[in-house]
Amino acid sequence: MNSDPLAGSGKPANAADTAMASAAKAPAKKAPKTTATAKKDQPYFDPVAYGNGPDDAVQASEADENAAITHHSVVIGGAKIAYTATVGHLVTVDPSSSKPDAKMFYVAFTKDGAKEETRPVTFFYNGGPGSSSVFVLLGSFAPRRIKTAMPSFTPPAPYQMEDNPDSLLDRSDLIFINPVGTGYSAAIAPNKNRDFWGVDQDAGSIAQFIKRYLTKNNRWNSPKFLFGESYGTARSCVLAYKLHEDGIDLNGVTLQSSILDYRQAGNPVGALPTAAADAWYHKKLGVHPTPTSLLTFAEEVAEFARTDYLNALRKFPQTDDEVVEKLSEYTGIEKA
Repeated sequence: MNSDPLAGSGKPANAADTAMASAAKAPAKKAPKTTATAKKDQPYFDPVAYGNGPDDAVQASEADENAAITHHSVVIGGAKIAYTATVGHLVTVDPSSSKPDAKMFYVAFTKDGAKEETRPVTFFYNGGPGSSSVFVLLGSFAPRRIKTAMPSFTPPAPYQMEDNPDSLLDRSDLIFINPVGTGYSAAIAPNKNRDFWGVDQDAGSIAQFIKRYLTKNNRWNSPKFLFGESYGTARSCVLAYKLHEDGIDLNGVTLQSSILDYRQAGNPVGALPTAAADAWYHKKLGVHPTPTSLLTFAEEVAEFARTDYLNALRKFPQTDDEVVEKLSEYTGIEKA
């Protein structure tokens, strides 16, 4: 029996027939080896409009926990880190009623393949109160940041993103939180944003968010840290206490641009070393020769601020000519 499918058909073979016949006679090819596929991104479009006004809220039907998930890598300290970015919402619950009370927005960066019990998780927020976490997110510690011309002036839009070699992702997973009524976070009706705008209410809602995040992402056994900036430092004090009351003990708290006592805001004694460091950087010092070590110089100015400068302030409105001269040298500001 002839195995050629075209034999005896009485029809001339065309190119397609010939190709089919050749393929039928050819030995079967081995299937290519399969490799592990890359993790798939999960896009999400959120149709909900979020208001930041005191009486704004989202409806209960809009209280979901959807998120967009993407996968990336970044080089920090010479090491390549693969990570997952998750952007979305978590729904917090009023502990007194067990009903949903807020839909809180967050951006999370988590290192791939890390063990829960050894991988720290740090929760970030800015201050205000009334600020979202955009500044610590896009200007400081995330694996991607806005490209600026610092220390020079950064021109207007369009802006560009760049990898952030100063990111803290090599040390911890990073969770950036928008407090209720900021960014894309909002109260859930019948609650209103204003219901969360108090010292205890603000910290309480973030505590509920942290608890929800730990539960949903199985991070209860991870080392836990807070990172607050400006008013966020005061928030951290209240938040740490509330978390402790709920059985969550922290491994550490970082305070950036700390303002724990508003009565001390603008204290010239504490601000002087920074002013002197600015003058040193911009080569405006009146000190000759110019100090070569900024750290040593800053310590010198701090000692002056705590002693001679503080004593002179206590004698105001009397002036001390030697102290005024030193101030001029350290800050680069000419005497009046």
